[in-house]
Amino acid sequence: MFYCNNILPTTPTTSLSNTSATTALTIGSTSTSPSNYIPCQSWISFNIDDSNILSTDSYNKQLNFISSAIGDINHPERIQAIGAYEQPVFWNSPFSIADIQTAVKALPQEGAYRLRQQFAELLTGLESIQTNNAPVGALIFISDTSDAALQDASAVFSLIQNVRITFVLLGQNTDQNKLTNFSSNFINWKDLSQPLPDNWNNLYGTAYGCSEGISTISSISTVTTILPSSSSVTLPTSAATVSSSISSTTQTVSSSSSVTTASQTPITATTSSTSSVGDYVPCQVLITTLVDISNALSIDQFQKQLTFTKNFITQINHLERIQYGAYYEGNGNMTYKWSDTNTQAGLLQAIDDTKQTNLPTSLAGAMRVLSNNAPQNRTIQDSTIIFVTDTTNSIEIQQAVNLYNSLLKPRGVRLTFIIAGNKTDVNALRGFNDTIFFNWQNMSNSQPYNWDLSRALGCTIVPYIPCQSWISFGVDDSNVLDPNSFTKHLNFISNAIGNITHPERIAAIGAYSQPVTWNSGLTIPQIQSAVTVVSQRGLYNLRNQFAAILSNVQNTPLNNIPVGALIFISDTSDPALAGADQLFNQLTNVRITFVLLGNSVDSSKLTQFSSNFVSWRDLSQPQPDNWNNLYGPAYGCN
Repeated sequence: MFYCNNILPTTPTTSLSNTSATTALTIGSTSTSPSNYIPCQSWISFNIDDSNILSTDSYNKQLNFISSAIGDINHPERIQAIGAYEQPVFWNSPFSIADIQTAVKALPQEGAYRLRQQFAELLTGLESIQTNNAPVGALIFISDTSDAALQDASAVFSLIQNVRITFVLLGQNTDQNKLTNFSSNFINWKDLSQPLPDNWNNLYGTAYGCSEGISTISSISTVTTILPSSSSVTLPTSAATVSSSISSTTQTVSSSSSVTTASQTPITATTSSTSSVGDYVPCQVLITTLVDISNALSIDQFQKQLTFTKNFITQINHLERIQYGAYYEGNGNMTYKWSDTNTQAGLLQAIDDTKQTNLPTSLAGAMRVLSNNAPQNRTIQDSTIIFVTDTTNSIEIQQAVNLYNSLLKPRGVRLTFIIAGNKTDVNALRGFNDTIFFNWQNMSNSQPYNWDLSRALGCTIVPYIPCQSWISFGVDDSNVLDPNSFTKHLNFISNAIGNITHPERIAAIGAYSQPVTWNSGLTIPQIQSAVTVVSQRGLYNLRNQFAAILSNVQNTPLNNIPVGALIFISDTSDPALAGADQLFNQLTNVRITFVLLGNSVDSSKLTQFSSNFVSWRDLSQPQPDNWNNLYGPAYGCN
């Protein structure tokens, strides 16, 4: 695993400045093929409900959700975010994804809802672009379907052509029957206490205008290895050069490496899309996929496993380097092997022909299949993806570990486990200490959490920014701060999280609620959204803060990696600190830093717990004092 001892530079929160606009325009103008558009090559408009109908909390939840959704899209030039009263971002703007997200979250509430004005601004956006026959998807968020809200909307609607309009119905007071003369596409978000609209993961593709399916593999996170044109799968690794870029919502990190080494470079805003016939997408590795054909999954889950496999297989070229098979308790079979004659049709047919058995599963069976089909000598890594559906048999798992270490690892095999279904526990697989894991325990989702094909195949080594540590943000969710100060501290934490890579090592927990634990499976934008919707509860309680950190530490294999816990605190009275000492002694090997909020906190009453303090006395300031020099140690960066 890649490890850095030094702090890497982070990108501050982006504003809509001329500098950021120029940088984003450089990125947007890079030559890109349609296959690199996520979720598809369409023009997407978010028509924000900027009326005064929603409560403040519901309105902010809408903005945070839209911002998070935008973070999952690339090509910022094809994103539009507009309201009836203000239009912060039109298509072909020079802004980056982070700029657009910032603009969305800053949009104020204004007057009554006016669908006519929403249509008018959508029409203005359409008239300013050449769509080049690419689809257009417009999501119109709406909280009022009264006659007054819809008055004269039809007059403008008749001018809008070739746009797929989807209404996102906000709250309980909307009536979709009154909108059917404009569209038959609806997404419900009646319960605004939920983090996102109903069935969003299955509906967003069509709402975005994706008529031919969606893609989740980006040119930003994809590693393309350029090699001399050849069908051979045994080219020496010295012939390969891997170039990759890793993007988060507030930064673009560029790293370059050989197949066996990794180095970090400063943040850059340039990308390359040069390609040739010999390119290996997503990178040059041998690829093996093993599905589980045991009885561990339901029939529907088993079929979903096959469908997902077909989806990611079709995103890989050079099919001569792909082999596919299945396993169960006893052994299994490699039904489609590496061959120069491989075709996509043949590979997909092999997957379709896969049948489920009534036999139990065994991960040792998967290792036996691999050992029977892994060549003794090779000059290129074999990246193997295995669906793991049952981890309850510790004896079988230990046999699998032994087979991997003795037979497969020496032959260049590297494993990625997709933990599928509700009979699995990733902690049972700790013996596989160099394996990549993806969580798909909730198979009602279409794919594993935070799925990334490049990462699954071991193509990229994502740098740890600012360093490799476990970071916990102890949110002050008490009712001590005034509402403005409380919101400011949430937004600061959200922005700080946006400057960190590896979401699996970020926790955001309070004394009353713990929205994000380590290894949550959430993306950076999703973590940010979860933070910004935390609500104020009762009195400050440091004991509960310590308890939340302790629970996280006890439930996470830390692997001797540093832990940095920032505890935001607004009250150091005796009741606020009562009982904290009883738990503190259990928090071993955790670097605690108190962030002192306001003028009423006394650091001397906290010295029994830590000598590390960051002051934020003046909460009218955007961040704590001297933050840029202090965040590294606070994050546990040695």
